[in-house]
Amino acid sequence: MKKERIQKLNTELKNMISLRIIVCMIAAFMMSLTVNNVKAQATTVYADDLVGYLNGLVGTTNSSRAGYCLKWTFEQYKAVGAAEAKIGKACNCAYEAGSYMIQSSSRDNIPRGACVFFGGPSSQGTCSCGNHYGHVGIHMGNGYVVSIHGNGKIKNEKISDWDSWGYKYRGWGIPKNVELKENRDNNPPQISNIQVTEVSAGGYRVTCTVTDDCGLQRVEFPTWTTANGQDDLIWHAASGNGSTFSRYISKDEHKGEIGDYVTHIYAWDNAGNQASADAGCRNLLGGMQNLGDSFLAVIQNRSAGTVLTQDQGNNMNVSGRAYDRDPFQMWYFTRKSNGTYKIENAGYRGYCLDAFGA
Repeated sequence: MKKERIQKLNTELKNMISLRIIVCMIAAFMMSLTVNNVKAQATTVYADDLVGYLNGLVGTTNSSRAGYCLKWTFEQYKAVGAAEAKIGKACNCAYEAGSYMIQSSSRDNIPRGACVFFGGPSSQGTCSCGNHYGHVGIHMGNGYVVSIHGNGKIKNEKISDWDSWGYKYRGWGIPKNVELKENRDNNPPQISNIQVTEVSAGGYRVTCTVTDDCGLQRVEFPTWTTANGQDDLIWHAASGNGSTFSRYISKDEHKGEIGDYVTHIYAWDNAGNQASADAGCRNLLGGMQNLGDSFLAVIQNRSAGTVLTQDQGNNMNVSGRAYDRDPFQMWYFTRKSNGTYKIENAGYRGYCLDAFGA
């Protein structure tokens, strides 16, 4: 009986150990998935920047990298910001890296900033991969490649020269985690079609069109009132729909101040270029009183004592005259949905008072 209990305990212990091993294996597998799924984000490298940087190195010597053309080449991408530039696998020489990286063997239209790979001559040593070490450099454009020599000298030479020295051209490729672009964009966003609508005592809406070749980062409408400087300055983020950007500017967001409001438009693109424009100045009056849905009234200049009178000529102008109970001195007010009033002359219904230039 005692022997059977011992055997049973041994079996249960083995099962527990097996279960723990399985759990640990699953946990390790999940951790490996997590690590493997973390991908470095590609860094944009502009050919203008890389070529300009390399031109500054031509003619110099880097003794610490003499004979290490592959390592030196990748260090140049990192020097211009591509810290995660990689071959994609462990390689012992330029020839082996080229076998993995080459995207095209054509000599036509090699991108500036791309890695250019060469085979090695028979006089060159043999790598553990079974091939001669080969050579690699960076394309500067027009068939020229900057690379480091065995003596540490950094030179800019033709691809055809390397061919003649026994280093046959194999092809070109772009490092992993590098997005190579030909030119840095220096063109700022274009702002056009600026409109101000929905003007009322409570605010107004600014709308505009913003376009850019390399994509927009953000658009903002800084706004402030002319009273008390820019104590109420707010950089309002604009809402975009395609190339149309809009924002309603509320008086409540600016301390409820009345008077002149100034709004500018600022736009930034993905290359860091900036553009700005003036949306103009808008005057927001105080809260308007409700005087009723409709009524007749005389409009009087309090200092002069004259009243607004509709001229009866063809030009339909108005002028200030002494009040003599003329029907053309009476004005019909009709309240609109936004709180303002439409003003028509009692003698010329259908014609509204135009406050042009007021």
